[in-house]
Amino acid sequence: MNDLLSPGTWDELTSSLLNNFLPKLAAAILILIIGWWIIAVIIRTFKKTSAKRDLDPSLTSFFSALLGASLKALLILTVLQIAGVEVTSFVAVLGAAGLAIGLAL
Repeated sequence: MNDLLSPGTWDELTSSLLNNFLPKLAAAILILIIGWWIIAVIIRTFKKTSAKRDLDPSLTSFFSALLGASLKALLILTVLQIAGVEVTSFVAVLGAAGLAIGLAL
């Protein structure tokens, strides 16, 4: 128990944490910010393209919301994976939810 409370152990623990986790966290935050911006550009482009093709506004709204939600879910899963979180259970839940929604339609 005294080994855990010694100052040398805490220094090693914090330096190990900073060296291992901080770069992953910084990369995850950077990818989240850039990804969110790219998704906004994709949705904006989709809306402009659908307006040029005279698509029904309700369809444009529906598909842009669906596209945005899907891309944001993928981005969040990617960011969690980069940060070191196991996302296999999240992917399984999303797959089961997609199957349930597909069968309900």
